[in-house]
Amino acid sequence: MIVPNALSTTIFLSLLLSSANSYTVHTTRKPPVFRPTITFSSTSSTSLSMGLFDGVKDAFSAPGGRGDLAPERETPIDRWMGWSVGKPDPNNSSSNPSQSPEQQAAFVDAMDKSNYVTVNLPKPMGVVFEENDTQTVNKPKAADAEIDTPVQTSTLLRGVYVFDLVDGGVAASNGILVKGDQLIEVAGESVTRLGFDEVIAKIKASGEGEVRLSFFRGTVDQLYGPTGASEQWIREFIGSL
Repeated sequence: MIVPNALSTTIFLSLLLSSANSYTVHTTRKPPVFRPTITFSSTSSTSLSMGLFDGVKDAFSAPGGRGDLAPERETPIDRWMGWSVGKPDPNNSSSNPSQSPEQQAAFVDAMDKSNYVTVNLPKPMGVVFEENDTQTVNKPKAADAEIDTPVQTSTLLRGVYVFDLVDGGVAASNGILVKGDQLIEVAGESVTRLGFDEVIAKIKASGEGEVRLSFFRGTVDQLYGPTGASEQWIREFIGSL
C-alpha cells in the first residue's frame, strides 16, 4: 500500500485548482421582451403606452413638425398627435392685415349671396383700395411631357380690397363698407381678376354721379381659394342684382 506524502498531496491539490480555474462559464442573455402597458382610467377610454409609438408621437409633435391646421381639416389623429387647429398668421401674405380677426378666423361661403354687399356711392367715394397679393399656380403638364420636365407656373391677379375708409368720407358715413371687403363688381362688370390700375380705370370710366360697387365680405383666400366662387358664379350673381 502506497501512502502519499505531504509533498505529493500538495502537488495534486495545486493541479486540481489550476484545472478548475482554466474553465470559463459563458451565459447567454435573453433579449428583453417588449410588453405594452395598458392603463385603464375611470372613463370609458383606454390609454396605451408604447415606447415606440410614443417616440414617433413626440417627434411629430415637436415645433415645426406639422404646423397648424385649418379647422375643417382636423381629424382624430391630428388631436392625438397634438396638431392643433391654427389661427390665421398675420404675417402670411395670403391674408390682408387690414381685416379684423373675426373676418380671418370664420369661414365665409363665397357662393352664398348673403355674404355680399352692394352699395351706390358718389365720387369721391372716400375708399382706399389696395391690390391683393398675386397667386402662383402650377400649369398642368402636357400628356406627352417627360417625367423630369420642370413644372411651369403662372401668376394670377386677385383683384382689390378695401384697405381703409377716409374719415368723414361718403363710404365711412353710410356705414355699409368695412375694411377688408373684397371688391367684385364695378357698374355691372366683374373685377375679380383685375389689377389695381384696371379697377381704378373702370371706376373713373363709370361716369359722373353714383357708381354701383359690390363686395364679398370675407378673406381673399375664401373668395379665390379652392372653396371660392367661380368666375361664372360671380358673373351670374352680378347679373341678378
